[in-house]
Parts: sequence; C-alpha cells; structure tokens
Amino acid sequence: MRPPGEPARFQTARRYDFDWLRVLTTALVICFHAAIVFSASSYYIKDDPLYAYTRRFDRLYAEGQQSLPPLLAPRRFEALALRAGYSPDLRDTLAPIASRDRLIVRRAELGSGFSYFDAVYEAFWGLGQLATEARLPLRIVAPPHLARPLQIRAQVESESLDAYLRSPGRPALVLVDWASIGSRVQAGQLLERIETSADRFVLVGMPRPQPAATGLVLFLDQWFMMLFFLISGAGTWYALGSRTAAQYVGERFQRLLVPFAFGCLVVVPPLVYFGLLKGPGYQDDYWHFYWRFLGGEHFQWAHLWFVVYLFVYSLIALPLFIAARSKTTGGWERLSAILVRPGAIFLPALPLALIEGSLRAGWPNGNQNLVNDWANFCLYLLYFVYGYFLASDARLTEAVGRYRGVAAALGGAGLCWLFALWLSGNTPSYVYSPGRIAYDAFRGFNSWCCVVAVLGFANRYLNFSNPFLRYTGEAAYPVYILHQTILVVAGFYILRWDTGALEKFLVIAAVAVLGALCLYDLLVKRSNTARFLFGLKRKFNSLPSPNPPNR
Repeated sequence: MRPPGEPARFQTARRYDFDWLRVLTTALVICFHAAIVFSASSYYIKDDPLYAYTRRFDRLYAEGQQSLPPLLAPRRFEALALRAGYSPDLRDTLAPIASRDRLIVRRAELGSGFSYFDAVYEAFWGLGQLATEARLPLRIVAPPHLARPLQIRAQVESESLDAYLRSPGRPALVLVDWASIGSRVQAGQLLERIETSADRFVLVGMPRPQPAATGLVLFLDQWFMMLFFLISGAGTWYALGSRTAAQYVGERFQRLLVPFAFGCLVVVPPLVYFGLLKGPGYQDDYWHFYWRFLGGEHFQWAHLWFVVYLFVYSLIALPLFIAARSKTTGGWERLSAILVRPGAIFLPALPLALIEGSLRAGWPNGNQNLVNDWANFCLYLLYFVYGYFLASDARLTEAVGRYRGVAAALGGAGLCWLFALWLSGNTPSYVYSPGRIAYDAFRGFNSWCCVVAVLGFANRYLNFSNPFLRYTGEAAYPVYILHQTILVVAGFYILRWDTGALEKFLVIAAVAVLGALCLYDLLVKRSNTARFLFGLKRKFNSLPSPNPPNR
C-alpha cells in the first residue's frame, strides 16, 4: 500500500537489488582495504620486507637518534632555505634531515606507484641543494623506472639498491625510496650497510607496491564509495515510508550514532595501535596507548567516517526528503520528467563534475574528518540525495536500466583513459590549474557512468531474495564496522610470513571476512545488547511469553 498523500509515481515495492548491492559493496570495501596493504597508498600496515628484521631495524633507529653532529647548523640551514627559495612545506620536510639523526624514517605516499608526485621532485631537488651546501655527496636509491624522471625533473642522479650495495662505502647522504627494497634479502643487506657505513640515511616512502593491488585500489576508488552512499540514500526512501520525521531521526541516532561511538571506543583503537607498532621507535603497551587515544593524541575514527558522514547527511537532507514526498512538490515532478528523456539520465553527472572540478584540488582524498573535507563531503552528500530520488521513482529505475550498457561503455572507456594517465605519470598535481580542474571534472562525470552501469545491471539481474541475502543483508553493517580491525591485527602477523603477496592478500581478506562474520554470528546476532551497539533492530524478547505456544 502507498502511504496516503504520496503521488502515484512513487514506488513502494521492495527492491532486493539495493540489498544485494549493499552486501557486495561491503565485500568490495574489504577487498579495497586488503589491497591497500599491497598498494602505493599509505595504510596502517604494509607489506614490508623490513618486517623480517623488526628488532634489528628498531635498534638501528634508536641508535641513530642524535648520534651525529648536525648536517647543517640551524642558522646555516635557514640561510640556505632563504637563498634557494625553499617553500614552507619543503623547508619543513628538509629540516629534520639537517638534524643530528643518522637514520631518519618517513612513511609517506611519494606517488601512485607508477610515478612520483610533483612535490617529490621538488623535495629531491631541495635535498640536492642541502647536500651540496654540506659538502656531502647525495645518493638517491630509487626504483629503476624512476631514474629518468628524477634526472629530468629534479636534476639528480639515482641508482638501484643493488648498485648502491655493490658500491664502495664513503660518507654520503643517502636517500632510500622504500619501494626500492624488493626482497627480504635486500632488506637485510641494506641494514648491514647501515650498521657498517658512515652514511646518513633517509628512508622515505612506502614499501614496493604491487601493480595489481594499486590498480585495484585506483579502480574501486573511482566509484565504489559513491555507490555506497547512493545505496544508503535509497534505503532512506524506504525508511521514511514507514516512519514520521521524528521517528526517523530517532532511528538514525540509534542505528548510526550509537555504533559510531561504540566503534570509536572499542573497535578502532586496536587497529590504530597496530598501525603505530609498524613504525620504529614506538614502545607503548596497549593500555598506555589507549588512554592517550582517549585523550586525543592518536584519536581517529578510521573507516567509521562513513557512519558519521551518513548520520550528518540524514539530518541535513531530511527537510528536502520530506518535501519531496508531498503532492505539492511540482519541481521534482518536472525534474523527473526531464531525466526520463533519451540520454538525460547522464545529466546528474554534471553537478558531480562541478563539485570535483571546483573542490578536489583544494581538498584531496584521504581526509575524511567532516570539517575540512569539502570535496568528499559535497560529493557524497549529492550521491546520498541521488539515491533517495532514484529509489522513489520507477521511471528513473527504468531509465537507468535502458542506459546501463551505454553507461558501462562510457565508464569503462573513462577508466582506461584514467589508467593511461596514472601509468604514464601525467596525472595533474593537486593545485588549481586548467588541467587539474578538467581532470577532476572528468572523474566526477565518469564516476556517475560507473554507478549507473552497476545500478542498471543489478536491477536487471539481482532483484530477488534468498536465504543467503537475508543473512548477509543484516550482517553487512556489523561486518563493515568490525572488518578493518580484524584485517589490520591479523595482517600485522600474516605479513611476516615468508610467502608471496598474492597468498598474503587472499589470507588477509579471507580472515577479515570470516572473522567479522564469526563475531557477528556468535556475539552480535544473538544478543539484544550487542545488536543495539551495532545498530541492529531488537530481535529477542527479554522476558518469556506469558502464554507460550503448545509444543
């Protein structure tokens, strides 16, 4: 039955394709996080050959602190920075290298895995100026495929790790790109060189990425979180169909804010702690860390950013959603009539392209802190609203279905072009420029094509229910909350196995899925208290029925 007062165009029948997409997107999130471990992106844990020598590396790091005179005295360094025209960011980057430390470790994203970011070339150039001023040779150890770009864009020579290890030792400032360490054998040889030479070492970057993992991360990053928010917006359409506005707000508090608070206090701290353990020099036990975490020193909400963003979106968009359900809302009726015209289903991509083109350069990815994340905030809010209206109108569902093939072709072609840019190192830097704006606007348009394709095929082939969907549909939310902590803690130990990256990836992903499902089934599903903490509806009566049925 359609609620009284709703226009006839509104669809109220249950759509199981959204349920399937929620389950499948949760699985993709787990694959995404498992792939990041082996990609060029920063993460709590990484597939690092140095893990085989953790104690030895920690000892060298501790011994290298404050063990040499400064490379340049502070006044001399500031004079160099002024004379060479260092930017504030470059000055802050190079200042620790001019300090007393013999071994400096900086984990950071230097590039996509295929090329360096523009700022990295500037840093290498500035490092060359610093070494010249200190009258110390500069040796840069980098992956071989980056030697020519370094020579052209930073005017510095580089060498492979094997070449550096074979060369005779003489005092030098040695910058080692973490990605140049290709095996445990090379990692051990590098540590031996650090122990026996008089060089100053700067170890920067991320462990060598696996191209397939980096490619999977880049592919999913183009569309899957957008789809997640759109599905959540669609769920809001059905939620408001059986609730008043006040009931809906109360349900959002219980379903989103309670699990968010519980997750920040219980679920997130272990993954942050194990992320700190991967770096040298961190010695706190868990309880000392936990109190510092609560005090804000290491506090973060990790993957639960999705939950708190969804809560804020639910409140912000509520007046619009209520107005849209009214008979008197003619604006949406006219807009729907436009969107069902031939090809018009791609028009919603234009606001997405505008948001990406105008905001992404100023607020890049990876900063989901709600208050300084305007590109993601506006983009995901619009997808959330789109999901609500797509679920409300059967005509739009039909339009998406008609153009699923075209959307898949456009999205696939766009992804191929983006991969070509990533592989060739021609991705624009995160600064406002015509090239950057055009690039980000295209990504916004292309993400909509990918989402439309997925929605169209899902509605065609996944609009059915079965016992598997009924079980995983409820489990998906608790699994999302739990998966990353299990992945990081288990991965911290699995990455120390002497086996290939593919085997470790498969084991880490499997442990995350199975571990989260086991916790859901054994602890969350069967307890009303746990169900409340994880945002699920109450299922079990606390008191027995006064009139139990006959057996």
